[in-house]
Amino acid sequence: MSIAAISSSSNYSPTQNVNQFQQFKQDLSRLGQEIESGNLSGAQEAFANLPKPGQSQGNNPIDQAIKQLGQDLQAGNLSAAAQDFKGLHQDLAQRFGGSAQPVGPTAEVPSALSSSNGLSVNA
Repeated sequence: MSIAAISSSSNYSPTQNVNQFQQFKQDLSRLGQEIESGNLSGAQEAFANLPKPGQSQGNNPIDQAIKQLGQDLQAGNLSAAAQDFKGLHQDLAQRFGGSAQPVGPTAEVPSALSSSNGLSVNA
């Protein structure tokens, strides 16, 4: 099979993946802003836009942090959600090698989730 045949039959789209990643970063940033401002309904809406973990039974700390964040938002516990967001930020920083500084709802997505992995994520 030629490379052309493989590439034409593949569902992989680097541009689509970069766009999805950029959207995830924007949604995550909005979630942090809504939590920081104390806007529970806005935080719940922003959380609803985030991709959710699969049904895996693994111990992935990012999946667990997202699930806990969702539970606390659903319960209306904004204080706990802020702590969950801080933990999620730290988990993402550890996973992708970025800095966890600063931490908290105002923190941006870790630098490793931007363009430092050699991918251009500029919109």
